[in-house]
Amino acid sequence: MKLFRRATFAAAWLLLAATAAAKIGTMTSTALVMSVQDPVLGLRVSTVLVLATGIEVLTCVGLIVLRDAYLRGLVLAGLGVQFLIYHAAKVVIAPHGPCPCLGSSWKWLGLTELGATRLALGIALTITAAGVLLLAHRGGPSEAA
Repeated sequence: MKLFRRATFAAAWLLLAATAAAKIGTMTSTALVMSVQDPVLGLRVSTVLVLATGIEVLTCVGLIVLRDAYLRGLVLAGLGVQFLIYHAAKVVIAPHGPCPCLGSSWKWLGLTELGATRLALGIALTITAAGVLLLAHRGGPSEAA
């Protein structure tokens, strides 16, 4: 069971780190997406990317520092639910165009706009599911993962 928790945690952590890296890559490029307004939050995409990257990097560091499987699950599930709420709002407010949460990385990955949106949603679902699985398969509130 401990191996399952570690593998689940590692997969979610790697996805979160990869999305942060994609945002950093976009922020260091001259991508036009940086000057566009985020349809959900109403801020420039560049501002949203900086804030989201900060949250993701701090979460990655926090998840390494946290030794408690329950807290790790709680953090991942909470962040994943926030990602899902953003995606739901994006579908309602601006259903067309790629999700700005991956920055311009979808272009260098060779994805279509729909493919990028599906990838971002898949990442959000995976992080949420990993958090829920860590919560469901914990050995006790203070058991280290």
